[in-house]
Amino acid sequence: MNRMELMDDPLVEEEAKPGPKYVVTGLRLFQSKRVYIMYCATVGIASIAMVLAITAVIRLSSEKGNVNDIQLELEKVKQELGYVKLQNFELNANLSTLTVEYLVNMQKNHLRDELTALVTTLNFGWFAPFNGYKYQKTTAKANWNASRAECQVKGADLAYVGVKNYDTRVAIMSALSLNEAWIGLHDIPAEGNWIWVDGTNATKEDALWEDGEPNSWKGRDEDCAIIGRKSEKFKTKDVKCTTMSIGLCEKKIE
Repeated sequence: MNRMELMDDPLVEEEAKPGPKYVVTGLRLFQSKRVYIMYCATVGIASIAMVLAITAVIRLSSEKGNVNDIQLELEKVKQELGYVKLQNFELNANLSTLTVEYLVNMQKNHLRDELTALVTTLNFGWFAPFNGYKYQKTTAKANWNASRAECQVKGADLAYVGVKNYDTRVAIMSALSLNEAWIGLHDIPAEGNWIWVDGTNATKEDALWEDGEPNSWKGRDEDCAIIGRKSEKFKTKDVKCTTMSIGLCEKKIE
């Protein structure tokens, strides 16, 4: 074969052409190394995209679970809010009731005070707490015997009936603005044997002793009873009969 024939041969022509040669595979899919590299890159990107997609799906599922949890918590909060609103409504209702009761009690106390003043006026300065007796304080501080004598001059005696009931005792002391007062209770005849001025024996229940009384403090001869100060809740205590105090007179209403 001469040179001219060689030039006409297509195979020889292909080998003689400049540029990249064919990459031969079984299926002849690629024409150059550049295409092969691009293919690999595309596959790599596709793989990364798939991984990212799977990760996104997993994250979305997780976030969806979190959203469900948040929705459940929100429902609980709504329920708690409803409960708080109900409690607030009940508290407001109770407050309204208490306010009404307070106003009613204030009105009752006001009417009681007015009635007390009226009754005291009608009884010429004697307070009558509707127990069948009326009460008045002595004119000045004196010992137990002198206070009792003043009460007797008024046709009365030191109080011994109304003071056996605690509520009545407090009402009398308050109405007459007394801080403390002699009452008709003593153990003059026999130490430790406390008797009322009508001759009946006193009991722990009707004497209404203050805690720790009677005690003849520091061995003193404390034979007479006095209603303690308001700060001592008007309870009874024993003191020396020579102590100076106001007397509480009690007289039966005829």
